[in-house]
Amino acid sequence: MQAIGRTVLFNFFLILILTTSAQTLTNPEVHYLAQSSVQQTIVNNYSEAKRYNEILTKHLPNYPLPYLLTAFNQISESLDFETSINSQLVESNLVKAGTLIDSILSVKESAENYFLAGAWKAISAYYNLIQKNYFNAFTNSIAAVDDFNECVKFDPGYPEALVVIGSYRFWLNDKLKSLSWFSSKEKNSIGINLIKRGIKGAGNLLRPLGFESLIWIYIHKGKIEQAVSSGKRGLELYPNSRFFRDALAHAYSHINKVKAVEQFRLLLKDYKATGRNVNYQEGVIRSKIAFNLFYLNKLNEALDECEKALQIKAGTARQQALLNKRRVKLEQLKKMIVKKLLK
Repeated sequence: MQAIGRTVLFNFFLILILTTSAQTLTNPEVHYLAQSSVQQTIVNNYSEAKRYNEILTKHLPNYPLPYLLTAFNQISESLDFETSINSQLVESNLVKAGTLIDSILSVKESAENYFLAGAWKAISAYYNLIQKNYFNAFTNSIAAVDDFNECVKFDPGYPEALVVIGSYRFWLNDKLKSLSWFSSKEKNSIGINLIKRGIKGAGNLLRPLGFESLIWIYIHKGKIEQAVSSGKRGLELYPNSRFFRDALAHAYSHINKVKAVEQFRLLLKDYKATGRNVNYQEGVIRSKIAFNLFYLNKLNEALDECEKALQIKAGTARQQALLNKRRVKLEQLKKMIVKKLLK
């Protein structure tokens, strides 16, 4: 699980929750609230998403969706700002959702109910990963895929399940192939094609998150033009999403460092506009800008960004420890820049 990487797991998790909320609910007002909640989380407006979730919980106190969305919003905010997660809030909502899911499955086995069960286990897996409970994270993820497969048995064309299974099969197969003792005959394209099938068959709310997953897959596979195309499409659909802008900036770093710097600077501007302590994010982003400028041979600008990044003090001890890990490479970069400037 660790090897897959935190960002990839979050994208998998993000699609998973979004597809759950994409199900058409009987009550139009409730459906609107669910969609609005997810959209606000994607564009990083967590307080507004919380407001929608509170209203949704009043409308659907005995349905797991509001509790899954509440956990989603909290985990997203924690990841976005690299802050400690509210464990009590997440765990209480996961327990409530789990109890309700067990209840509805005991009454009726269906594609949607198995998908909800898989979603709940996948969120639990991701939460356990954050808490560094790797064994539970692994077992929860395996159980989640079992539920998604049950979902597909009831409805072979269930688009949301296809996206999730495709993502899982791609990353699992990719990592297993890196093991010298493991022989896998499955092609990574199978997972990608499942994701594309799911995106094509699902509603508009799912498609942008399908693009988000594909961005990181394409970057990993070295298909950068396709990653950029998916990233641009995501930003068209959600112009204010830091998740999409960060992914697009990383994609551009491989083929167009000028545009990468532009996207990273827009990302930094957006973080500063939140009014929160974003020193950690500023340190990370400025270091990425510095490296891109160095490779563009814009040495004075690179040195300026490098020095600004090195001077930043993060808001928490945990964040500072993470920034300190970057300092070694930044110090090395600074030395290379100065050496070049003195020639």
